[in-house]
Amino acid sequence: MGIVFVVIFVRETLLKPGRNVNPYEVIRREHKESLREALKSRHLTLLTLFRDSIWASITFVVATLSGLLLYQLSSISGETTYVYVIFWRYQTLLLLTLLLYYLLGVFLGISLPILRAVREIESLIEKI
Repeated sequence: MGIVFVVIFVRETLLKPGRNVNPYEVIRREHKESLREALKSRHLTLLTLFRDSIWASITFVVATLSGLLLYQLSSISGETTYVYVIFWRYQTLLLLTLLLYYLLGVFLGISLPILRAVREIESLIEKI
């Protein structure tokens, strides 16, 4: 649910702040210099957001793998039964599946749309 919320928030709030402003209409007007500065500012914001999404993914991977390693080290200390080993294997599989789900959600839902928006802004800056 957290991944879905973050994806919806980024797409609807951060990637589309000027829904009513058509950049092609502004290009036709005489405000080209102010449009160029606004697009550069938007470009920098999106690049920062893209970088932060990559670092959030890396942080989540490190935290998940560290937690999994600590859990494995703590389970070695006592006697392990067969049922416990099966439970640990399935829990490891569940954590790795959730990690993959998170990474795909962030990449497909956040990073790619941000990258597309950055490319769009770069093409608009070249047209001005």
